[in-house]
Amino acid sequence: MRIEKNATPAGWEALTASLNRAAPRSTTEALLCEMLGLNAQPQRAMVRASYAFDSLTTAAPISANPHLDVTRLAEQLKCVPYGSQELRSNGLTDAALHTPRSPVSLNFFQQRDFRISSWSDQDLRTLPLADILSTEAVHLDTHVPLYHATQVGRWAINHFISQLIKAANPAEAAAARHWLRNPTDTQSGLPRLSSLADMQAYLNDSGIDLAEGLDNRKGISAAFLSCNPSIMQNSDVASEESTADFYYSNLSVNALNATQVESMLSKLRPSLNDETCSELAAQLVEAIHAELRSDRGVLYQFFIPHAEVRDLVYISTQNGIPHPQHADSLDTLLNLQTQDARHLADAPSLQARLYIHPLLDLTRGGGVKLNVYHELTDAQIAAFEHRIEPVIQRLLA
Repeated sequence: MRIEKNATPAGWEALTASLNRAAPRSTTEALLCEMLGLNAQPQRAMVRASYAFDSLTTAAPISANPHLDVTRLAEQLKCVPYGSQELRSNGLTDAALHTPRSPVSLNFFQQRDFRISSWSDQDLRTLPLADILSTEAVHLDTHVPLYHATQVGRWAINHFISQLIKAANPAEAAAARHWLRNPTDTQSGLPRLSSLADMQAYLNDSGIDLAEGLDNRKGISAAFLSCNPSIMQNSDVASEESTADFYYSNLSVNALNATQVESMLSKLRPSLNDETCSELAAQLVEAIHAELRSDRGVLYQFFIPHAEVRDLVYISTQNGIPHPQHADSLDTLLNLQTQDARHLADAPSLQARLYIHPLLDLTRGGGVKLNVYHELTDAQIAAFEHRIEPVIQRLLA
């Protein structure tokens, strides 16, 4: 994401004027209507990159590296329907069945007062509102938006994986994919299932009470991405539930550390000995801290086609607890885009969880789109790629 230094007041006036129209509006527009006291001149942020989660694999990768063969990876990531007796009888591993950890309560947002009305002109200029609204408007009739924010370090790990796949399989389109999770992480044996309904059935049959939430379940949480229906959702409710606040503060619930990176590298290349894995992890973490400094985090803007929403999304409260009054995710997300959204139960605090296993399936079609926003420059990214090249070469040697 880039911030233009010469944004004109007319651009903001046109933006705010458009909020007064009577036509159906996006969820972000609906919440911005509550911010009528704004007179800020936004510094427009540009979309850094766009991705589609279409089927990407070719018949056979060219010059595939034996340590990271995309054909083999695609087979590992392929999602299946839940119906086999083997899955039912195996159930979850002990790690996934542990009592969920206590809900995470974050108190590290200290920069400002966390209410929508308290967002200052300076705060708002850090958000890519103009691009968010324009892209929402384009997709309003066919998709619903979801938003997730994370620290730059988490984005860097995803970028590293893409660069690694690119180096191992130069002809594979999978290198251009945005990896929401480490694709080689089996997450305690959790199966990769075709739809949210399949996963919920599997968890129920494994003795998991969904009413307790999934965010704090070791072995399960990594299969879901915590999202909001709008960039401003929950900003006046709780900072630890607000996408805008995570982006503003460049934070994640679990900060990136060397131990996590070591675990990732060991899964990418199981034959690495502990000493080498620790050494490469330290180099990767050092490259992130040295080259990717940023005051702001990374913002993910998903667009989910209406036909895929029920297979990928459920509406939740805090800690990923399914909301009992919003069982139909598509119905709720569409209603949030109308002027009657305020009448929905718990509308200001609604969240969503995105089931991401199907999005990592390289053989799956579909129309999910992703825009990624950040303030990193091309020079920073190039310097990071240069610093991680030795790590990639040693992993593939």
